[in-house]
Amino acid sequence: MSIVKNKLFVSDINQVAIFNIETGTLEKNYLAPAAKFLNDVCSDGKGNVFISDMLDKTIYKIENGVLTKWLVDDALENVNGLYFYDGDLYAGTKNAILKINATKKITINRQNINLVGFCFLYCCIIIGCINIFWFFKNLPPSKERHLYAHR
Repeated sequence: MSIVKNKLFVSDINQVAIFNIETGTLEKNYLAPAAKFLNDVCSDGKGNVFISDMLDKTIYKIENGVLTKWLVDDALENVNGLYFYDGDLYAGTKNAILKINATKKITINRQNINLVGFCFLYCCIIIGCINIFWFFKNLPPSKERHLYAHR
């Protein structure tokens, strides 16, 4: 999940749903028919949203209201755990933490991958779960039910 302005972006296997946080309503649903397992979601702070497909070595991007395959590369094996920092997208994968710049150049870091990669991936998952819990905990009951109905 990722929040951009007042929108919550949620991945679900082969689609990305966008909910209005204030009303709890589903505003848009992007289908990615070729996706195998959309998983992590993050934003670059400029309104662009990146989504990992952990079973297809792919990162999708929503830019200007359009969902596209942004990057497909063998280095993205089991990509999970996306984080945008200082103009670069960081992605945790099976074998490395990748730094991906705006031109899609991939820098691979395999140093200390066992500890660092483990911490990176699971911190992303834990932080995501905390954000999900906080989001649903603070919704009025009627809106919470509405969001669950779209799942």
